[in-house]
Amino acid sequence: MSLKFNPTVDIIISALNEERSIGLCLQALKNQDYPADLINVYVVVDRCTVDNTAGVAEQFGVNVTRATVTGIAPVRDLGFAKGQSELVAFIDAHCVPSPNWASAMVAPFADPVVGGCQGRLESVCASAATRRFLTQSLFSSEQRTLEHTIEGRFSPYPWVLGGNSMFRRRAIEETGPLENCPCDDTDRSWKVFLLGYQFAYAPAAEVLHQDHATLYSYLKKHYVHGVGAAQLAYAYGFSGKRRLSSRKYARTAEVLLIDLIYGAGFSAEQRRQRRGLIALAKRRVEPVQARFRPLFSWSSAHDLQINPHTVYWLVGSDRVIAVQLMTGARFEFDGVANAIFRQLIEGHDKVQTCAALTRMYNTSSESVAQDVEDFVQQLAQEGTIHVVGVQPAPTAERVSLMALTGHS
Repeated sequence: MSLKFNPTVDIIISALNEERSIGLCLQALKNQDYPADLINVYVVVDRCTVDNTAGVAEQFGVNVTRATVTGIAPVRDLGFAKGQSELVAFIDAHCVPSPNWASAMVAPFADPVVGGCQGRLESVCASAATRRFLTQSLFSSEQRTLEHTIEGRFSPYPWVLGGNSMFRRRAIEETGPLENCPCDDTDRSWKVFLLGYQFAYAPAAEVLHQDHATLYSYLKKHYVHGVGAAQLAYAYGFSGKRRLSSRKYARTAEVLLIDLIYGAGFSAEQRRQRRGLIALAKRRVEPVQARFRPLFSWSSAHDLQINPHTVYWLVGSDRVIAVQLMTGARFEFDGVANAIFRQLIEGHDKVQTCAALTRMYNTSSESVAQDVEDFVQQLAQEGTIHVVGVQPAPTAERVSLMALTGHS
């Protein structure tokens, strides 16, 4: 019988003027069904706080730090440095987690390839005007939230929402501390993802997000996010502009206003960059860590390896998206291509892959073998995989792949 996966967990709560909300959050964390002795809660109160957030938090017996720094990224990093647990969760002080939140967030990390996890977020807002804008945002539905975050449909790479997330401590340690970017959750996510980790979604890990924002502060936040997006675009080498034509929802007046304000923040930051006022340093393009790109046996004549300069992520069960880091080329695989690529991710050889597809599609092994051969050759030609010969004898199959990839 395998042992139950119960790692230790640090929960980091960054707080800025959260006196009225943080008690509900901390009480909900005390009521978790996860073993209490495996959870450590750290509340870090932003230097700019002017209410009694720290005093309320101290009543719950958790570790409270009155920070000498301000800004979401340094405050969260300060909380991270306080603990040493295997997993680290970040939750907003105005979020109330469900009783099974911790156990649901932890579960995906039993798979060592998972570096980060996002829970489900349900927003409630007292302001009718702000609520009208929320219904047009990425938080309007679970599916829209997923499309914008871990599915990576509208961004260069997938990311997880910082207010309801969990990461493997090792992954964060390998990326180093964050710079003070308004989009710290995206920055942290991309750093972890580019190491080779994958992200998971835990729908049962639900939090009730109590949004107290006035309409002014809500719109101002979008301006700040536009600034952060421009900083990330510079650092990671992207244009940063969202692909509006890819959106599937209506372009209402609220959406247009949000985009206008977001774009104003983005443009303002770009102007600062042109004046040499650079907030985030440019990142070097580095290969994925070797442990995530092992060579595996494909046939008697060849080993395969997913290119260390290619990253990929799974979108549900029916799609894989891959991006070549050196060129920025983006590929989306669905149907048979999706099924084959997932077999390669698992390190299955050609015989296993063909057998799996034959069962999956209830078709002849000959046609499946041809589809697999064609797709592998396509991936090799695009540079998504490496084909490595393991025998000197130039079999017909090897000659075909050698000619394709330019190996001698």
